[in-house]
Amino acid sequence: MISKFKKIMPIYKYNKRQKITTIIIIIIVILLAYLVFGFGRYKLLAIASGSMTGTINKGDAIIIDKRKKEYKVKDIIAFAGEGKIIVHRITRVIKNDGNIYYKTKGDFNKKEDDFYVNSKLVIGQEKIRIPFFGIPSVTVNELING
Repeated sequence: MISKFKKIMPIYKYNKRQKITTIIIIIIVILLAYLVFGFGRYKLLAIASGSMTGTINKGDAIIIDKRKKEYKVKDIIAFAGEGKIIVHRITRVIKNDGNIYYKTKGDFNKKEDDFYVNSKLVIGQEKIRIPFFGIPSVTVNELING
């Protein structure tokens, strides 16, 4: 009976190269999940708009640092706004009654945004840009949401 089982379900033997490749793939998947879901200090975002074209293009991905709390003019920040996450550059910092607000602008836009960003809405600061890495995510999102 055991010999019949071995014939039906052969036992695969992995060579050293296959084991290393498998371990590397597992590490990459875990790292991507960590970044996409933002479990730690960093979060991965796909850019779905052209408002920062020239600096960060549509279809690029960025890694943001969620722990930084003090931002200055020229920093690129990600913040919650209009039901989505927006990535723009700070053009002005306004301190009012103990609160901090930022005036922002997309590098490709002609004018500043017509709103102020409360510092409490800032998710983090852009640290790394990965060209083209966000294209699959942006494409799927556009197909689903039109």
